[in-house]
Amino acid sequence: MAGCALAAVVTMQGEVALAMNDGRCGMTPLETSLCAMRAILDNVEQDYGMPGGDGVSEIRRTGPDTWVVEMLQEERADIWTYTLSIEDGAARITDVKKATGR
Repeated sequence: MAGCALAAVVTMQGEVALAMNDGRCGMTPLETSLCAMRAILDNVEQDYGMPGGDGVSEIRRTGPDTWVVEMLQEERADIWTYTLSIEDGAARITDVKKATGR
């Protein structure tokens, strides 16, 4: 994967996809996980309106197609749960649920 350029793609349905310059995320579990995390981080950067706090404190995979991202603020944690699919070599965010904890 080293040396591969990455490109963010927005599909006709408005989904965010991230793919290598050859249109593929990669075939190994590590390559697909990294591709999924990059798509998630791009989405957080684009949609998270609270740049204060401690930033992203945790990203974890909780299921085959589900990831949880936690952003700490002073008195709370913003927790976003992502559902993704890897299709045609690109990570596509299909759903984001936003909650507040702590």
